[in-house]
Amino acid sequence: MYTSYLNEPVQQVANHQEASVGSAASVGFAMADLRRKRRFRDAGAALGLLVYLAPLFAMASVAVRVSGPGSLFRRREVVTAEGQRVRLLHFRTAPSADARWWQRKLLKCLQVTCVATLPALVNVIRGDIELREAVKAV
Repeated sequence: MYTSYLNEPVQQVANHQEASVGSAASVGFAMADLRRKRRFRDAGAALGLLVYLAPLFAMASVAVRVSGPGSLFRRREVVTAEGQRVRLLHFRTAPSADARWWQRKLLKCLQVTCVATLPALVNVIRGDIELREAVKAV
């Protein structure tokens, strides 16, 4: 009688562990489904923002081109929440050495208004980062 009393809780613990292993697998599938939904939502929102802000994107591109020679974009390496290294796109806002005062003011305006970070939406569409991480990068 004493041994059956001891064996019963052990059996209950074993059944509980089997149940928790099965539920862990279903939680894993639910998390993957949640990540997929979040990915589509972020990509859709970023694409919508890029379409909506396309005129601003074009004006910022022209402003960077007019401000001096060099590439239109710069890449900044950041670490995501998952620990992955990603190169974020930004508009180049560093003026060249021979830039005039109005070119410097134009690039400073892009920095202050955070328009320089608009190309990070391309990283969201590509799936490199989430939309909330692109907003934090501002």
